[in-house]
Amino acid sequence: MRRSRPLTSGEIDLARSLFGGAIDYAAVRVHDGGYALIQRRNSGMTPRGEIYTRDCYSADYAREPGDRRAFFLHEMAHVWQYQNKILHPVGEAVKLQLKHRFNYKSAYYFSLDPKKDLTDYGMEQQAAIIEDYYLLRWRLQTGYCTDGTTARERKKQFEAVLAKFLKDPSYAKRKRFRLFGHRFGR
Repeated sequence: MRRSRPLTSGEIDLARSLFGGAIDYAAVRVHDGGYALIQRRNSGMTPRGEIYTRDCYSADYAREPGDRRAFFLHEMAHVWQYQNKILHPVGEAVKLQLKHRFNYKSAYYFSLDPKKDLTDYGMEQQAAIIEDYYLLRWRLQTGYCTDGTTARERKKQFEAVLAKFLKDPSYAKRKRFRLFGHRFGR
């Protein structure tokens, strides 16, 4: 039987350190098991604002090492996107599969541009930027940034891209999802 649980108080505190009050933490569940057959091993998938883990479940990600906490924050970024109607996860995943010719891993990599806002990046890039920012803050190896800058330069670039998000994580909230330039949903 698959386990399913609400967020722990430690996970809520960890997520709140980045997402503030922009997430309804009580609505989030963590599932021990993949969401779909296409989900890779040792990965998370967060459709509809719930986290599904395949071979990487933890009873409390807040008590895990830094890279596992960063993984959790990456998935919480998808919760943030969903709850704030920033990007529709299913539509965006399909779009990214096609854009990257079914090499979905390519959708995560990014180069920071201080003139861009977090919302100018794709769904997986947004989550990877938040994940890498967390890793950089804790002086851990970042995984998805491809611009080859030093950690100090990268920190400034992250802060520029994340400026609005860090000031108010609710800044990008929408009333409805947008998909391919059209609004839909409640």
